[in-house]
Amino acid sequence: VQKTQEDSDLEFEWISGLHEVDPPAEFEHYFGEKPLYRFMPFNGIRAYDDLFTKWRQCPDGASTEENMRLLFGSEENFLHQKACLQETIDAVLKAIDDDPEI
Repeated sequence: VQKTQEDSDLEFEWISGLHEVDPPAEFEHYFGEKPLYRFMPFNGIRAYDDLFTKWRQCPDGASTEENMRLLFGSEENFLHQKACLQETIDAVLKAIDDDPEI
């Protein structure tokens, strides 16, 4: 954000995520004051079910296929993540379409 303020021809447009969240207990003040948002649905209490937490737990040397199974689990979970990603892309594109300055 600071770099965008240094150039007078450039503005930063902030787009908040779509889902309000509670951060994990150890990060309560790390991200600033509430409300906090993410683009993917997430609740700090359910962190162990979160895609990004699983990503950090991928074992070294695991094959791509093994990591995909660990990250996405069932086909139903994968389709849910895909739907969330599409929802995020749609929201970003709508913000761009709604603001002729972007």
